[in-house]
Amino acid sequence: MTSSLPVPPTTITPRLGPGLLREIPRFFGGFSAALQELLQNSLRAGATVVNVHLVGSVLTVTDNGCGLHDPQVLLTAAESGWGKDVVEPAGLGALSILNPEFADHVTYRSHDWRFHLTPEAFAQGEVVPVEAAPSLSGFQVVLALKTVPKLRELLQDRRGYAPITVQFNGEVIPPLEPKGIPLLTPAGTLYLRRRMGGANDTVIWEHFALSAPLLAQRIRQAGFPLASALLKFLEFTLIIDPASGLRPKLPDRNALLDDEAFARAVQDIAAALEQHVEAVLATCIPQLGADRLTEADIDGAQGYGPDVLAAFLRLQGYVPTVLSHPGEIRAYLGEDPDDDSFSGWTHDWIKPELGVVYTPFSGEAAALNFLRTQGYPVPYGTTEHREAVPAVQVQGIRMFREVDTWSGERPLLGLAQTLTLGGQPVPFAVQVNEGEDLVPGEGDRTYALVLSGTPEAAEVYLRANLEALGGLLLLGLRDTQELRDTELREEAGSLYAKEVGNIILHDFIQAFFPERAAAQVQAATLAQVSGDLAAAARHLKRACEGRPGLAEVTGVFQAQLDAERTLVQQEHQTLIDTHQLH
Repeated sequence: MTSSLPVPPTTITPRLGPGLLREIPRFFGGFSAALQELLQNSLRAGATVVNVHLVGSVLTVTDNGCGLHDPQVLLTAAESGWGKDVVEPAGLGALSILNPEFADHVTYRSHDWRFHLTPEAFAQGEVVPVEAAPSLSGFQVVLALKTVPKLRELLQDRRGYAPITVQFNGEVIPPLEPKGIPLLTPAGTLYLRRRMGGANDTVIWEHFALSAPLLAQRIRQAGFPLASALLKFLEFTLIIDPASGLRPKLPDRNALLDDEAFARAVQDIAAALEQHVEAVLATCIPQLGADRLTEADIDGAQGYGPDVLAAFLRLQGYVPTVLSHPGEIRAYLGEDPDDDSFSGWTHDWIKPELGVVYTPFSGEAAALNFLRTQGYPVPYGTTEHREAVPAVQVQGIRMFREVDTWSGERPLLGLAQTLTLGGQPVPFAVQVNEGEDLVPGEGDRTYALVLSGTPEAAEVYLRANLEALGGLLLLGLRDTQELRDTELREEAGSLYAKEVGNIILHDFIQAFFPERAAAQVQAATLAQVSGDLAAAARHLKRACEGRPGLAEVTGVFQAQLDAERTLVQQEHQTLIDTHQLH
């Protein structure tokens, strides 16, 4: 027995399956979305007032719009009855409330008719009788709810931005208003405000908001660095201009269509944001165009956050320095190492031709930058020379301070007969070691500051750059986390660059001018003695006031005090002149 296969048809016709009616109300996002659809229908009908009443579990929504003459339009899917002026009608909104999850039964009423319907009867496509009703110029929906939601809160959230009156049980629910700074774009008006966490970027289509995370993402990826940085700091609300072609997805309009109009809007908005930021920040930085912009110069341009400002300055041809003013650095040693901190260095922005540092350690980078500011042509760590900084060539080095670490003592401060960096003589050099180099290391990061030249020449340079060299030493010790090991400060408190510079100078004098160091100690002792003699003379003079007899008795002693003090002062001055003490 041979079975025969059915002959395929020669034509087919598009048609809707019987289950579609059951699913249509589920196309929308639940009761809150259905409530918004009712409000939007009222707005499209030209209503100026929408009254919402809730009595028990019965919700009544009545508007004063144009109403609907033909009730069949309500139950005909994809037929809205709206005129040609309404953009993208889906013709399904009134059906959104026929959702069995929250609706028990619904009554629709307009002009001189009304009808009653349950979600189940609609899903089965049953014939619905239409009754005569008292005249109503607008449109009314009466919905029996299975559960009663927090309707006032929902209405506040869903009533949208429409300039109509919406009342809930007699209370006016005011329209929402976009918050932020307005910016006109070809896609519509963009409102910018501080991002407070989360993704809150929205668009407004026909007075109702929908989330727009994809739009925000595409704008950040559009190739406009300022716009991208800005949307990390600010969030937006876009009131869509229908002429832009932007459209929401139907039927529930909970997202934008990702089409050509969407792509065009992304570019338009990103370009508008880029131009806006450029104009604002250029106004906030009067010194823009100078070779160097200090932190004070750009302080007024921090309103859009550091990422936006950094992107703007890079577009203007600037690059950041690491430490433009090493003399301003300071450290704080707490009672516990975890409390230690560093501050005070500045991140200025400079034109690349001035030399920007790219070395891996702040102390070394800042030292190279400082040498360039003094006119030494050391190109390393600049835009053109990002390669590793070559080893410093040294002759005749002598260290004059060491650090006592867990692995033993290691050099910290030194003086060399000559120092050259890439063939260029330099007055000092720093070294961050991870092995043996200028200053022997043990494989860990260590830091050393070495002066160059004769002791006399090195001292002149050290005194002239005391704060800067002190700051460079602090910064290097920050890199290597060795500040506590150096014992530059024996107790908790602040340690300033000038204070560290004076410690370097003190150790330098002790090492290379021992006679002067001894003279300094002696001079300090004589200064103390002189002060003590002066204090004794003052006390004696005060004690003799009003006592002539006592003054006569102590007169000889007073003269001896004055004479001794004069001798001490002369000896002190002789030490200073002989040893050129400062």
